[in-house]
Amino acid sequence: MKRARWGKIRVWLTISLLGVAGVLIVLNVALARAGLSTRKALVKELEQRFHADVELRGLQLRILPRPKASGEGVSIRRPEDGAAPFLAIRKLTAASGIFHLLHFPPHVQHVQLEGLEIHIPPRRQKDKAEQKQPQKRAQTLRFVMDEVIADGTMLQTTPKDPGKEPLTWDIRKLTLYDAGVDRPMTFHATLHNPKPPGDIRTTGSFGPWAADDPGDTPVSGDYSFENADLSVFKGIAGILSSHGKYGGTLDHIDVHGKADVPQFALKSGGHALPLRTEFHSIVDGTNGDTELQPVNAMLADTPIVARGAVQGTPGVKGKEVILDAVIDNGKLEDVLRLAVDGEPPLTGIVSVKTKIDIPQGQDEVVDKLRLDGSFSVRSARFTSFNIEQKITSLSRRARGEPKKKGPGSVLSNFHGRFRLRDGLMKFSTLSFTVPGARLDLIGSFGLRKQSIDFEGTIRMEAKISQTMTGFKALLLKPIDPFFRKNGETVIPIKIGGTRDHPSFGLRF
Repeated sequence: MKRARWGKIRVWLTISLLGVAGVLIVLNVALARAGLSTRKALVKELEQRFHADVELRGLQLRILPRPKASGEGVSIRRPEDGAAPFLAIRKLTAASGIFHLLHFPPHVQHVQLEGLEIHIPPRRQKDKAEQKQPQKRAQTLRFVMDEVIADGTMLQTTPKDPGKEPLTWDIRKLTLYDAGVDRPMTFHATLHNPKPPGDIRTTGSFGPWAADDPGDTPVSGDYSFENADLSVFKGIAGILSSHGKYGGTLDHIDVHGKADVPQFALKSGGHALPLRTEFHSIVDGTNGDTELQPVNAMLADTPIVARGAVQGTPGVKGKEVILDAVIDNGKLEDVLRLAVDGEPPLTGIVSVKTKIDIPQGQDEVVDKLRLDGSFSVRSARFTSFNIEQKITSLSRRARGEPKKKGPGSVLSNFHGRFRLRDGLMKFSTLSFTVPGARLDLIGSFGLRKQSIDFEGTIRMEAKISQTMTGFKALLLKPIDPFFRKNGETVIPIKIGGTRDHPSFGLRF
């Protein structure tokens, strides 16, 4: 009796399994044959969501051994964006479990995208009527993608200024989680930065997608940028590392970060020094223009604060750097070590205010750098013993104490206004003071050849004859009145030669 009952159960179980298998086979065949109608439905859904023309050249569906869909030739093109598709996919593959598809909304477990290209159009200017109208909530795709892998993605953003170049990002690795155009999605990405070369690794959140204006799409996350070689920029060298956080929308990304260059150097000469920065910037992700507000830097032990922008110029390749920089109570020797071979000739406390302009172009930084500002140096000392002794002797003679002997040194002070163009530093005013004397000069200094060309006056408290002793003092007494003005001795001078071999003379 039991055997007969068990035999009937096996028969019904077999029939049931065959029936389920038959249904699955029929469904699989039906889905394969229904590809055309399914493709039309999917195209219609995408067109409604993106307000765009959608093309999907092929779509294949199957249900065994697990639900899977594959397609090719996907493009989404909006009429107002011109001929280039806003989004293009060479090939896509999607797979999921049956029970995941029964969720609400349905979940697709895994999606693989090959040859993904995204072209973000410029921000569209809205008239006042459009700005007042409430935004209509677009229909949304009725499924969620648990994981999307899109390695090798190309992301290109087009600035609203037609004269500026599009900004292109090569995204080597990209994984999205909980993806859907109507919701924020998390991501892990590795982007290649072309200049300076290196990989930017970032994790964050993106979306929901703003179909009417992609520049309004929210984005936030953390980033790290390691081992970027600055030597690709002519004139400088060093390995940069940076990390920080960002947030905002695609065309207004607020970035807070830090950057370190342990061995920053100028290729024209000088020493490598540590450069550490903390910065706050606003980045336009559609064209790469960046507003710096501010950058707080430390060059060795010297603080530098800079504000300004890194921006493109219509019709010109590359970016121009325009900054207002301030050094307040820094170390003069740090600045000189960066620019001068060997030991710095001076030490002291330096303050600088200058405008910095580094235009586009292939020239080295030292040749295209433009400066316009003022400086002061307090409590300066010359590091060369011979020069320091000469300065001390000058001070003693200028005070009428030429006989005074013995060790000693004096502190010097400098201040002036300068303008740098094409590697030539011009000084509209340059003053150098020591106790008893002041030099007022105008002239120029060539950065490449270290050439000097100055003229001006030296003013002293003492008379010319009081700067000498013995018979020389007696010989000079008759000419004292010719150089005496307003209680000072004023002598016209000129300085030429080079930094290492200067020449001094009287100017008549």
